[in-house]
Amino acid sequence: MGIRKYIRSSYPVIKPYEGVNAIDDMLLLNKYLVVLDNDDFIGILTPNDLIKRPHKIVIDCLTPKINVSYSDTFAGIFEKFNASNSSVLPVFEKDKFIGIIEKEDLIEKLKTEVQYFYEQSIISNKLKDSFFRFLTHEIRTPLNSILGFIDIISSLDQNQLNNEVYVNTINDNAERFLRTMDNIIDFAHFSSGEIIQIETNEINLEAIFSNIKSHFEIESQASDSKKVSVDCEIDTNIPSIKSDEKKINHMLSLAVLILVYYINCSHIQLKYKVDKDNISFFIIGFDPQISGIQKEKITSHVADTEIIELSFLKETLKILKGDFNLLLETNATLCCTIPLNEKSAYNIL
Repeated sequence: MGIRKYIRSSYPVIKPYEGVNAIDDMLLLNKYLVVLDNDDFIGILTPNDLIKRPHKIVIDCLTPKINVSYSDTFAGIFEKFNASNSSVLPVFEKDKFIGIIEKEDLIEKLKTEVQYFYEQSIISNKLKDSFFRFLTHEIRTPLNSILGFIDIISSLDQNQLNNEVYVNTINDNAERFLRTMDNIIDFAHFSSGEIIQIETNEINLEAIFSNIKSHFEIESQASDSKKVSVDCEIDTNIPSIKSDEKKINHMLSLAVLILVYYINCSHIQLKYKVDKDNISFFIIGFDPQISGIQKEKITSHVADTEIIELSFLKETLKILKGDFNLLLETNATLCCTIPLNEKSAYNIL
């Protein structure tokens, strides 16, 4: 059970042959006294002992108390408290006295642990709910698009089946669905301690930004929710970059999701900066301006990891050996930084 953290190694001590009248005040102040004779444990004196065995010398007043050991369960310890009719018991290890355990102290510490686990269970439930919302958005949305366009195609005659819009929409959403499933599998492997292989192909940041822009703008137009616009800033002077395109795409999509659905931004700007060691992606959310109350609420959600998309973002960046910062000023900015060095999966060509 691990009762070591509940054991007191500091306690009030008296000698066995002291007079009871001389230690009355000390006993009332401390509620119990540990009786030692040259460091040898003799017993524990409580006010109840004086009532049961009223004598003049301490050792004559002692009543038997059951020892506690490391192997005892909580239930077993409380049974010993009741059997000894005492609120304090001695703790022994291999026949050696090592301290005392107080009933009141144990109850208070147990209440603290119960409260802690209760709060953790609330967080877990919030994460569970958030996870299902994430699955609904990231899996059901592309599937609905795929099935919807299949229904449209099935109703068209042969002359209308060459419309590239339908075909491209189905392909894009099928790829998004597969990427989501791949990332969930990666997270499961990563959480279990397995090493995730990172692909290091040359990536096209302009294409990634364009894909994210198209996805969020088209999705917002197709839904009843507020409309979302995405602007992309591309630096054509930056040399080619090798990295894992799927994970970069997923990382940026998660960042946009967080700003749109949790911070309620309707206009997003994507840009990046490359230096000798890092590539930093800036996902900036405009409209609305963030109030002080909103900042406090968002900071609390981030600290409690209640946003499942943020948990996935963190795990993605761990795989990529990167990190992120959430800056809450007038607007919200997520900065995701990936290292660029010889040992990393990312290298400037």
